[in-house]
Amino acid sequence: PPYTRDPVVAKFRQIDLVLANFVRGQLTIACILAILYSLGFVVIGLDLAVVLGTVAGLLWVIPYLGTLIAVTGGTALALAQYGDLVHAEYVWVWLAAVQLLESYVLTPRLVGQAVGLHPVVYIVALIAGANMFGFVGMLIAIPVTAVLKVLLMSAVDAYRSSYLYTEPPREKATE
Repeated sequence: PPYTRDPVVAKFRQIDLVLANFVRGQLTIACILAILYSLGFVVIGLDLAVVLGTVAGLLWVIPYLGTLIAVTGGTALALAQYGDLVHAEYVWVWLAAVQLLESYVLTPRLVGQAVGLHPVVYIVALIAGANMFGFVGMLIAIPVTAVLKVLLMSAVDAYRSSYLYTEPPREKATE
């Protein structure tokens, strides 16, 4: 109906903004990971360090693929170039450190902040999504939580502006 069109369109705009911020946050994390992977591979001394780091970082957007490329590519380059496990272990240690930084600091803060979620809520949403729906649940947990937050805040605002919240109960007049 026409009288509900403006509020509904406004909610859809809020949801669109939250989801756009989620995508921007994910891309920001991917760029940061590309830089960190590249720096680590350069310090380790791998050939094609910048190429491998950039590809692995940008492919991080696809779950597990970027990390798989970084581990397999970095290990293969280290073994081919140096012929020892020491440099492969350097790759593994660097990747583990970057993954810990990404999982516990960067993603909850940057993406969670971009969609308006507290880092703890971000992590709990991922755990709940994974437990309920597995891999697909992990993929959709944060966007769904962000949309639910928009809808919940809308419901709270509607309640606070309703007569249930604003008007005190009326006393019956006794004569």
